Amino acid sequence: MTLATTSREHNIEVGDCTLYVREQGEGPVLLCCHSLFCDSLMWDEMVSHLSGSYRVVTIDARAHGKTTVPVRTFTIKNIAQDHLKVMDELSIKKAHMVGISMGGMVALNLALLAPERVLSLVLMDTEAGKAPLKNWFERWLLARTVQNTGLLWFSVGTMLNRMFGKTFTKENPQAVEEWRKVLKKLSPRSISLSIDAINKRPALIDRLGEVKARTLLLYGEEDFYTPLCSGRRIESGIVGSKMVLLKEAGHLSVVEKPKEVAELVLKFIHNQE
Repeated sequence: MTLATTSREHNIEVGDCTLYVREQGEGPVLLCCHSLFCDSLMWDEMVSHLSGSYRVVTIDARAHGKTTVPVRTFTIKNIAQDHLKVMDELSIKKAHMVGISMGGMVALNLALLAPERVLSLVLMDTEAGKAPLKNWFERWLLARTVQNTGLLWFSVGTMLNRMFGKTFTKENPQAVEEWRKVLKKLSPRSISLSIDAINKRPALIDRLGEVKARTLLLYGEEDFYTPLCSGRRIESGIVGSKMVLLKEAGHLSVVEKPKEVAELVLKFIHNQE
């Protein structure tokens, strides 16, 4: 059985933004938070491999996918608050949180904002500290280039080279091209606002001890953006957390290894129930 048995779509207002939300399946809730420049489509393959009975909720974050681009700047904390709003609107009291990259930062913020609503936490290829200088500068330069020149095609190529691991890029060129199409739909303003939210995020390293939810950490060994030491820092900060290394996977491990990720997530969640 897969979660694709039922599918429902919602448009939920949050201030100056309208969120696109999709639900699949029934049962305990998995709330999935996607990465920077992607959208809820990145979860589709993982969902197709899930067995059992779960209600998967995916949200296109502000300025991503089918969600509108807000007028004002926003923060990672704002995105976490959006997710809480969605939980309220859909009458979800508690959920298993799954987040990758930017989505992992969102999930971590949500776990600190409303710990009573998080059943468990899966963080993939993400960081709890401030942006490393090299990543901060590269993203800042990318945002300014797109904003000032409109050379989106050049920027998309740069992003793709960073997002996927070398193994996936070599073995799945068609999948990489499909994601090129997704990224090309982003507007310069979407890219600029999203990068500012990532680059200006506060460090949460000193607050990791406040996270009470059982936590699983998944990191790709070929990840360019997020070094394994970032996962080790989170592992040492969240009591009882466990880190798993995904072989031949890059920054978007859920896209590159959906079946393996699904199996690890399900095993972890089943142990919490």
